[in-house]
Amino acid sequence: MIRTVRSLCLACLVTCLAACDPDGNPAGMDAPDAPTSEWIVVEELSVPVSSAGVNSVRELTAGVAYRLRATGTYTAALDTLGDAEYTGFNSGKPEDTLGNVDVGLAVNDTIVDGTRAIKWGPYTETHVYEIDFVGTGVPIIAQLHDTTYANNVGSLTLTILKRR
Repeated sequence: MIRTVRSLCLACLVTCLAACDPDGNPAGMDAPDAPTSEWIVVEELSVPVSSAGVNSVRELTAGVAYRLRATGTYTAALDTLGDAEYTGFNSGKPEDTLGNVDVGLAVNDTIVDGTRAIKWGPYTETHVYEIDFVGTGVPIIAQLHDTTYANNVGSLTLTILKRR
């Protein structure tokens, strides 16, 4: 009797799993907040660490959800590294403000001051930051905000992704 129940339970489990997708959701049903498709690269920008901004070639469709990914490090000063959000992490505590400037990679914000759009989030040793971004129907402009550009060397990468 017990062996029969175990066999039936095992058979039910196998049948149930066969009807599920690889994430364990019933076939044709996504889990709440689960991605319905993968992110694909729309465009990749090399952002200079000078005061110059760079525009995306593509317009980001108004109301469409995109994901922006900032990656890389650059030399912010002698023996000091920076990334999209922080500076000085290689020689002490990561800082995101120097003087009265919110240092880092800005999107659609060309005024270098104490507030910068976008905030990329907490410091990560991978120097890879991602945020959700809604298109406005025009290309974006990416620019590094810094107090002194003359001692900067390198570039950062900004990748624009969209759901397939």
